[in-house]
Amino acid sequence: SWRGTTTGNELRRSLDQRRTLAYLQYRAVDPASLDGNLVLSLSYHEQEESRLRIRNDGRMDDQGTNVGTLGAWGQMSIASRSGIWTFGAEAYHDNVDSYRDDYNADGSFRRSAIQGPVADDASYLTGGVFVQNQLTIGERTDFVTGIRFTQSRADANGVQDPLTGSRIAIDDDWNDVTGSIRISRQMGSRDDTRFYAGVSQGFRAPNLSDLTRFDSARSNEIETPVSGLDAERFVTYEIGLKNTRANLDLQMSAYYTSIDDLIIRTPTGRIIDGESEITKRNSAGGHVKGLEFQARYRVTDSWDLYGNLTWMDGQVDTFP
Repeated sequence: SWRGTTTGNELRRSLDQRRTLAYLQYRAVDPASLDGNLVLSLSYHEQEESRLRIRNDGRMDDQGTNVGTLGAWGQMSIASRSGIWTFGAEAYHDNVDSYRDDYNADGSFRRSAIQGPVADDASYLTGGVFVQNQLTIGERTDFVTGIRFTQSRADANGVQDPLTGSRIAIDDDWNDVTGSIRISRQMGSRDDTRFYAGVSQGFRAPNLSDLTRFDSARSNEIETPVSGLDAERFVTYEIGLKNTRANLDLQMSAYYTSIDDLIIRTPTGRIIDGESEITKRNSAGGHVKGLEFQARYRVTDSWDLYGNLTWMDGQVDTFP
């Protein structure tokens, strides 16, 4: 126990992870045919996670996931009389395999589960396209607007039904259009102070862990799969000031983010294998607000002194 916490009921929990990332990227600055910038990227990301757990009665389980992600994205900027236009697109495809083997207290094999901590034989696709315009009005004001379309799709073929124990599939997709708008303006006669303000939307689709996790959570709790989740949605409002002088840079900002349909763990009231069942639901909403301060002082041509201070406060209504 430590500062009010209570000791768990497991004898051992060992976790290992291996991660490999490879990517190829092409960059072109001011190519003559585009009068702007171009970036293209292709990547492959592989992750392996495993966990060995021994319960207090000697039973043991060995589980893990293997995820291979193929990704591609591109972004292009073009300067024109109507401002700087930036176009982009991205796509990431996850292939997921998972496993779980259970053993008795004497070390003998007990069973292999339909899935590991998340669905087996599963895939997850995320894609999006966006466009942004940065327009300078007069000599002091910049106006930035953007819009993005995002789509996500989950196909999970190896999911264990928490009620019947049989093999089921969970397939679902989500899409949304989000936007942002931002204005900044030089202030004062020396043009050393800039004011900015903006509003932006956020969107997060449920992932495979939200939908198909079948694994222990906290002590005496087990999380089970669920279908029919909605995406989380956010709106952020922000204002700030930047001041730049010969040897000193200062920046301060304030923000407020509203949260809707937050996905959280929620108890169901059922008991599975001696543990309380919890599952994910869109059962929370709330906000996060904060202040940020940053400063940088150039002591000499070779040395800078800098620091930042952040205050954040949030509230989410949940059940129970």
